[in-house]
Amino acid sequence: MAEVVFASAGELARVAYYPHAPFPVGRASGIDVIYANDGGYWASGGGAMPKAYGQGYCGVQVSWCGPAWARYATTGHPWGKWYTPHAYGRANLALWVFVPAPAIGTANYKKQGNVLVGSINQAWYNDVWAAVSWSLNSPQFIQMTRQGGTIYWDEIRIFGGWQ
Repeated sequence: MAEVVFASAGELARVAYYPHAPFPVGRASGIDVIYANDGGYWASGGGAMPKAYGQGYCGVQVSWCGPAWARYATTGHPWGKWYTPHAYGRANLALWVFVPAPAIGTANYKKQGNVLVGSINQAWYNDVWAAVSWSLNSPQFIQMTRQGGTIYWDEIRIFGGWQ
């Protein structure tokens, strides 16, 4: 069974075990971790990133997590970075991001070494999880940068890595 955890403000809380699809049965080495847009696993820079209260995964979809806002940017070259210690050293991971409804821009996702993992046009999504990569290997962090338009930083989800 794969353990599902939520990483926020530097702490982890076990949420559930999923012994069924999409997790391979009988393999216990996989992970499913959600990293929040603020807290101990989050850093930002490069420009203003105001908060959009009542937006995002924790602000709209569920009530058991926080923060209940997303970050956004309309100009400049700001970046947001999630540190991913639970995923480091693992191979064959999927990276999904939650895209709040107001997003209308394009975002790039990179891992350490400035390696592009994927790029998505956030305007195609509306309060849903969007797949960025299905073959992520050993990320120390995931950094999201504004390519253009208004983009939102919210939770990211890294899962897989079964051996």
